[in-house]
Amino acid sequence: MHCMRKLTYIISICLLAACHGRSTEETTMSKANTGISRAEKVAENLKNLKFDYSKDPACGMPLKAGLEDSTSYKGKLYGFCSKECKDEFIKSPESFLAHLVTP
Repeated sequence: MHCMRKLTYIISICLLAACHGRSTEETTMSKANTGISRAEKVAENLKNLKFDYSKDPACGMPLKAGLEDSTSYKGKLYGFCSKECKDEFIKSPESFLAHLVTP
């Protein structure tokens, strides 16, 4: 009888450990999938924004070719091909805007 309890206890621990491992793996996979779909959703939302200028004001790249970030300045919305371009624009927006030609 005592051996039967030990065996039942050991089997229970093994089953719990196996279930916990699977649960953790599923949670990790679920988080990874959520991250991808969220990033895709953000990218899609950026594409659907109406920008006041059709090119990246920092480098001149067309927004249709690649849009990664955006900011607003004096009530207008500007898109950028990268965070670096956005950061440069934010440092001195007037210097970039002086060179823009409205599409």
